[in-house]
Amino acid sequence: MEVTKATLKRIKHVSDTIELIPDNDDYNTIILDKDHPGRILGKKIQMIRYGSR
Repeated sequence: MEVTKATLKRIKHVSDTIELIPDNDDYNTIILDKDHPGRILGKKIQMIRYGSR
């Protein structure tokens, strides 16, 4: 059984590569290019917070 993890990242296009930059400092930036392909599973549309912080 293959285990897959996903985290929310920002996408930055740099010439022929794509950088996936996490907001959480516990995770590293992932670099995608023709030799290191990846797949984007979805995108964040909207975040709604209920209550006070």
